[in-house]
Amino acid sequence: MALITDTPTIIPTSTPKVLPTLTPTILPTPDICNPSQWKEEGIYILSPRQFGAMDPGGPNTFDSILISQNPSWEDYRQKDHGEMRTAGVIFHEHAWGPTMGTGVNPAVLLITYGIERNWELPAYGALVAKVVQIRTLLNRYEREWFRGEVDQSQYPAIKNGATYALFRYFDGNQESLEIWCRAYVDVFGESPLKEFDH
Repeated sequence: MALITDTPTIIPTSTPKVLPTLTPTILPTPDICNPSQWKEEGIYILSPRQFGAMDPGGPNTFDSILISQNPSWEDYRQKDHGEMRTAGVIFHEHAWGPTMGTGVNPAVLLITYGIERNWELPAYGALVAKVVQIRTLLNRYEREWFRGEVDQSQYPAIKNGATYALFRYFDGNQESLEIWCRAYVDVFGESPLKEFDH
């Protein structure tokens, strides 16, 4: 049972980073996750609207997704704000920074964590710190693009700040971007380019 308190005692193991292979059940048309599409159209895998949205999903959905990817998440809890919280609650509650405009869609954080960590539990059980780190970096990269602090001519294939944030987070690794995009579509059953609610 992975019950985590303020001072976790889980000892990390060093395992090689393996990028998961996911087979999506639904693909947007055209296939925005296909790198050959990017060569012609440019890389556009996340809309600004979805970058800062609060959907799809919520804490219970996130817990179900995590458990389906790795059953160890079922018993995971970390003490946060004076109570033991599930991972789904942590992703949901820590998606928004302390000031307006510093949030990132918790679904985006969840998929980013899952791809980076191969859906494994965090080292030392410190999920809150990892979620805050992902949110902070993605938000910083997106804002740099939006504010013109990035020489966008150096990234001609990148079509918006939300996609640039993921590109920077994954160190420009297009294989990771493709896996991220396919995981989002597979897990949530919708395109990460969604712009408006129906």
